[in-house]
Amino acid sequence: LAIAADTLGVHLVLTGLIVVWCSGLAIMAWAPSAKVLWFAQVTLGTGQSAVYACLNRVSRTWFPPAVRTTMQGAVGILAGRLGALSSGLVFAVLLVDMLKFDWRTAIWILVAVGVIHLLLFATMFRNSPREHPRVNDAELRLIEGDIPPVAESTVAAPKRMSVATMFRSMTPRSLVNLMWLSLQNVLSTFADNIYLSWIPLFLSEVHHLEFKKMGLFSALPLLGGALAGVPTAREQGVNA
Repeated sequence: LAIAADTLGVHLVLTGLIVVWCSGLAIMAWAPSAKVLWFAQVTLGTGQSAVYACLNRVSRTWFPPAVRTTMQGAVGILAGRLGALSSGLVFAVLLVDMLKFDWRTAIWILVAVGVIHLLLFATMFRNSPREHPRVNDAELRLIEGDIPPVAESTVAAPKRMSVATMFRSMTPRSLVNLMWLSLQNVLSTFADNIYLSWIPLFLSEVHHLEFKKMGLFSALPLLGGALAGVPTAREQGVNA
């Protein structure tokens, strides 16, 4: 999917991923059995699988070089955890506890919000500033680093590096760094599962907290991660 985002464009790939994510959420709301819930979780995971890969492409295309790393850090570290935090608060505290919806109705409401987001993204987003009708020449020069706008036909397309060539050009240290980064991504997925699934279940089943308190307490670790991500994102921007 990450390769597809580079090849086919973020607009098509991310639109498709949002469709898959909304479908997984809808299957979860409808699910008549635990097996169907398992399939819904797999579908949700597929819909989220290449989001950060698309973020890398968007940051390189839509943001000036001086702020790209800061933007990636802010979205990946800060906004990602704030989004997870908000999901618990909106679902458990607002929809289920305060507004008294049953859990299936609450999920259908989230599906509706996802569909609205899908329509807005598919309608408004473009793969590059040059493709967007509302980006003027001054904005284009700012994003591309003061490069004067030229006709697309006069720009020679850069030769795409193959995966094999990329690996051959990497130093042993770079390969080790890539391995550890990949391992970190896998392990962070387990941590996300603990924060989003097991902690709410633990608070509900073991401590018998009502939905409102469960949503609030399960959001605290994510809030701590989001706050800790602020200086990390700033540091990434300084180093860039």
